[in-house]
Amino acid sequence: MAECIKVRIKHRSLCAGDLDRKITIMNRTLETPEDETTDSVNKFEKEKSTWAALRTTKGKDMFFATSLDIGVTHVFYTRHFDWLTSSQWICYGGKKYDIVEVENLDERSEWDASFCNIRGDGTQRMNDA
Repeated sequence: MAECIKVRIKHRSLCAGDLDRKITIMNRTLETPEDETTDSVNKFEKEKSTWAALRTTKGKDMFFATSLDIGVTHVFYTRHFDWLTSSQWICYGGKKYDIVEVENLDERSEWDASFCNIRGDGTQRMNDA
């Protein structure tokens, strides 16, 4: 008969002191301009400013045991927000980051990891890509 082996689960953790970057979480909508010279225009609206920890990656990152098709350049760690989704954006240091995926770390509803793709500064050319 096989012997039972105890498995200790190591939780990923953050401390409030790790949150040393002020970020703004933004909602993005596409609007048709009144003059109809272009197809649509990005409109960003501030949802919430909060503190975050930041980790840069080497272009591709792994999470949920799968590989991302979209390159992830930055991971922002924040306190958990039920409303935070991949349809939102993060603004930090004058640059915008498209949220590719949001992970509720260890499903404890304490911390979120937002896997992001840097999209550049606020110019129309950079954010329409």
